[in-house]
Amino acid sequence: MRTDETDDDRDLDTLLRHLDHQPPAITAEQVIARARAGRSQAWRRAAGVLLALALAGAAYAVPGSPLPRLIESITGAVPATSSPGAPAREPRQFGGVEIAEPVTAVEVQTQAAGGFLRVELVDGDRLVARAPEGSARFTAAPGRLIIELLRADTIELLVPRTSPLLEVTAGHRLLLRKQDTAVTTSSGSSNVARYEFPLRR
Repeated sequence: MRTDETDDDRDLDTLLRHLDHQPPAITAEQVIARARAGRSQAWRRAAGVLLALALAGAAYAVPGSPLPRLIESITGAVPATSSPGAPAREPRQFGGVEIAEPVTAVEVQTQAAGGFLRVELVDGDRLVARAPEGSARFTAAPGRLIIELLRADTIELLVPRTSPLLEVTAGHRLLLRKQDTAVTTSSGSSNVARYEFPLRR
């Protein structure tokens, strides 16, 4: 043994002895098992992220949830449910007549093709005729009602079941005839309570 050996020499000898040792053997099965374990952990993390996103989306959609307001306060974004530029759709307005006296004839005159007449037997005691505002004109006379269809739309005619006699015509066509409880239409006898007829010009 040399007496003049320095500290650096001793450190070098120690490192060389470590290098002389063979590293632990790793089999192919161990490599595959470690790779599968790492892949499984990655899938678990991805599944956890997807689950968290789904839960957050469900919480956002719950009525009264504070999440939309919180996100709006952070980002300044407007929730997608509000559309200030879209005008609100107003319900259609109807016009017509209500007649208490007995009516035995209803005549429909059409100025536009493509309309419909809907007749319904009801339990009331008044004859009611109506249509979307501006689409028809109604003229009542003793025992008679004239309806002028101005544009393609639907006219509704509510006829009391107790009405003893009523004839509904369109031009020269007899659409419906009611006598007591018997109803005859242009397609034959019927015992239903609602009828619909296409109107031709």
